[in-house]
Amino acid sequence: SATDPDDSFDLETELQRLELGSSSTSPEPVTAVEACLKPLLAECAQPEPFEFSSFISTFPFDPVVAGCGTDVGFQKIGEASYSEVFGIGDVVLKVVPLRTEATGQLYQSQGVETPAPSEPSDVLKEIMVTRTMGEIAQGFVKLLRTYVVRGRYPSLLLDLWDNYNQTKGSESIRPGMSNDLSMKLP
Repeated sequence: SATDPDDSFDLETELQRLELGSSSTSPEPVTAVEACLKPLLAECAQPEPFEFSSFISTFPFDPVVAGCGTDVGFQKIGEASYSEVFGIGDVVLKVVPLRTEATGQLYQSQGVETPAPSEPSDVLKEIMVTRTMGEIAQGFVKLLRTYVVRGRYPSLLLDLWDNYNQTKGSESIRPGMSNDLSMKLP
């Protein structure tokens, strides 16, 4: 399906919207939601994706994290073929790149190798199964919350990825080109 050029995501515009000195603890939402993301956003109780850098800067103040001893900052704790796994305190943050019309066009036009993106519908199914299993199966991870973010990987997470790669080695592709992501907190 075709998208209206006026609905496309503009990183520069979104960065200008951020207030660097803001005391807000809520990440800034961004505009231009593709139809394929709407069911996933509904499951995450979000009207639109949050801007990734804003989300990461405010996430330590999220109620999901606030009570778990946030003196410990973010760290990369693992990876899979389709995601990167970071931790903050006792909370795990799984970052899954999403395939959307916009990301597909970006990857093709730039000819850049990127982490394998997942279909939003597949991520939605994974969220629903993980949530259900966490509620009914003892010993299965409990899903705390899910979020959809948009934008480039924040430098904080890229630095942690680089450090992980240097100390432990990585079989994943560095995620710096991803523009649409989903996160869940098991």
